[in-house]
Amino acid sequence: MKNAIAIIACLLLAVVCVRADNGSALGTWDLMGVHDFQGNLVHVKGVTHPAWLRGVKVKPGTRYRLHYTAGSQDQATVFFENLQINTEPRVDGLFLIQDIRKGAVPAFQNFSVPADAKYETIDISFEVKSKGSIMLDDLWLEEVPEVPYEDWALEMVNPFYRNTIYASDENKHITAKFTGAEATEYTASLSDEYKAIQEWSGDVENGEVILDFDASALPYGEYVLALKAIGPKGERAFRKKISIVLPNKIEVKMMPNKYFTFNGKPFYPVFWFFEMVEEKYLYEAARNGVNCCIMGFNSPGYMKPELDRFHKYGIKGVMYLEQKLHIRKADGFKGFQEKLREFVTPEILNHPALLGYLLSDEPFWGGIPVERVRQYYEEVKKYDPYRPVWINAAPRNEIPDHRPYAECADLYGCDIYPVPYPSSHSNLEDRSPSCVGEYTKRFNEIVCGKKPIWMVLQGNSWSDYGPAPAEIYPHPTYDEERFMTFDAITYGSHGYGLYLPEANRSWKFQQTIFAVAREVHQLSGLLIYGQQLPDALTSNPAIRCALYEHDGHIFGIAMNKTNEPQADVKIELPVAATVQTIPAGEPLDLNKLQFKKYESIVFGSGELPPPVWELPQISEEFEGKEIFKNWMIRKAKERKEAYEKANMPIPAGAIEEIE
Repeated sequence: MKNAIAIIACLLLAVVCVRADNGSALGTWDLMGVHDFQGNLVHVKGVTHPAWLRGVKVKPGTRYRLHYTAGSQDQATVFFENLQINTEPRVDGLFLIQDIRKGAVPAFQNFSVPADAKYETIDISFEVKSKGSIMLDDLWLEEVPEVPYEDWALEMVNPFYRNTIYASDENKHITAKFTGAEATEYTASLSDEYKAIQEWSGDVENGEVILDFDASALPYGEYVLALKAIGPKGERAFRKKISIVLPNKIEVKMMPNKYFTFNGKPFYPVFWFFEMVEEKYLYEAARNGVNCCIMGFNSPGYMKPELDRFHKYGIKGVMYLEQKLHIRKADGFKGFQEKLREFVTPEILNHPALLGYLLSDEPFWGGIPVERVRQYYEEVKKYDPYRPVWINAAPRNEIPDHRPYAECADLYGCDIYPVPYPSSHSNLEDRSPSCVGEYTKRFNEIVCGKKPIWMVLQGNSWSDYGPAPAEIYPHPTYDEERFMTFDAITYGSHGYGLYLPEANRSWKFQQTIFAVAREVHQLSGLLIYGQQLPDALTSNPAIRCALYEHDGHIFGIAMNKTNEPQADVKIELPVAATVQTIPAGEPLDLNKLQFKKYESIVFGSGELPPPVWELPQISEEFEGKEIFKNWMIRKAKERKEAYEKANMPIPAGAIEEIE
């Protein structure tokens, strides 16, 4: 432990000194007569009053990182205990609610003291926003040094994806853009392993420098583009690793619109975290629009037959590396290298159904150091330079916290399941279904609009995971699920994903997610090939209307962002057009629209472009067999028998009656 916590007995005020590594006192605890100590740990209870760490010394104009270790003491929620940290006076930097799990988990919060602050100490509050309690330990404050010219940047213009030039690329220039206000001069070089190939130097004009080199004659290999810029306050150095790779049987690359191509063919992912990989389930999912599954695996020989089944029904697989490859072990890199090669054999590398890799699920939230994540990402990228690496994050933490992790992946995103609402799964002020779009915008900001974002949405109910009553934790309605899907897509999710539909216990909800997947399949050509326009003007702020243009026609997705019906809504298009509903083809008057709560209306002035992939051919063996429905009937029967065997009453809504 970094800190020593000394307890001082007081009659009215429980006080403890918290010491940083250098032994200086950090502050004293005011437990408000409610919280207490358990040994050296601070026990913060889920009540109305926070615990306060008072008199923490700070300096104006300084950035800090508050470190602490936290774990839940009394689990009182279906999800996790929630901790919110605030200060008096308020400092810069939002203090979002943090999930606290069982066990001691290191965490931190960043904040800045304004340069014009008139105070030299702050009080820090720790408040449990749920009904349980948490244990705090190991508090210390780190001063984060200022980086000169932190807003300066060196960005790759080409190659724009993965800093990699592929054999199939037409443009084989290495082009980079430096931007830096106040920069006066620069030096730069492009080097291979042994020597500089090209060097540049000169004055920075108007805060910008463009570097360009024709790399078409360079041999395959690794290169480094380095730039150092100088300004009145100091200098900053940048390095970009660039790869030129051999031709390959399979290339999965990002297009400028941040969708992927698979061997040159555009791909729109409708993906499930899904482990029911028997052929019959894959068939019914694929016939309903699912074209990508996140793969679990148990042994090296397990993957080939699974990928073969995927390929039979036009499904791509994303290999979930964290499941077996030691990512969460501090000393696991050697094992990771060995198992990566053991599982991803040359036969798997050449398989036409393997799309890419999910490196880690929620690594920052789970406490995996970014240095380790970066090391593993570079290893996967080196081993397979032809497929993307994905990190799925938790809907937590600040944008600056995410960015180092987003750099360790080729695509990023998060999962968010806000039904029922207001939902503690959302960490934003918006805790309704519309938080999905807010998170989508937030994660596009994290990657600065440079990488694809895959949002993972609600594929079941919170009640599907245990005994929680279904009437308290219902499944999303059809309109809610459809709205969350369109909210994500129209705010910049480059795919539509669901977490663990196999956990779903509701046949009604299964029909919902099948219907939404089929609709996204039908819209995929518009989403890939269409140009998204600014949103249409609406007469009601509760209604948002995203617009697309394709082949001279205009298309819209109008969404009610609220759980209240909206009447007599007018939508104003940028050009005059007669529109029809999609897919029904019924005339639509945009001057007087009616919306149910969370209802979405899709319309257009012409025919949709065809979907970017075809559904599998009808199978006589599986078609019409109601595969998922029969599976749910069987599981419901098993649950009912389990309750009866235990002589327990069946909770309301625990078992859906399926006709």
